[in-house]
Amino acid sequence: MPDLTEPTAAEMQVEKLLDMLRWMVVVCRTTNRKVEEQLGVSYGYLSRLFAGTIELKARHVFEICEVLGVAPAELFHVAFPLPPRTRILGKLREIAGLPAPQPSPSLEEIERLMREILRSSQEGDSTSG
Repeated sequence: MPDLTEPTAAEMQVEKLLDMLRWMVVVCRTTNRKVEEQLGVSYGYLSRLFAGTIELKARHVFEICEVLGVAPAELFHVAFPLPPRTRILGKLREIAGLPAPQPSPSLEEIERLMREILRSSQEGDSTSG
């Protein structure tokens, strides 16, 4: 009998995507409220979406990316890069002379990099003002 308390692979991928979306809001130096206003949704909607109490749908991802000025393909590439030499795409990439995708960074590495970006942008703001 399967353990229903353990998250499925799909649930873990959705959580990773939600983590990326939450960090994108921070990195883009905005707030959930500002994103909600631009999306035309109610106050607290994004918090509930990010918490998983509202089911994440593809349109949510695309709309949030549009508001933040991030290409959805880039978000998915960072969150879920294709391992090199898998499937036919690896061969097509090789034939086309395209570089192999890099391994997916861990969530901890992404958080560290985003903190560095925020810290450097805040330092830049304090020196330019």
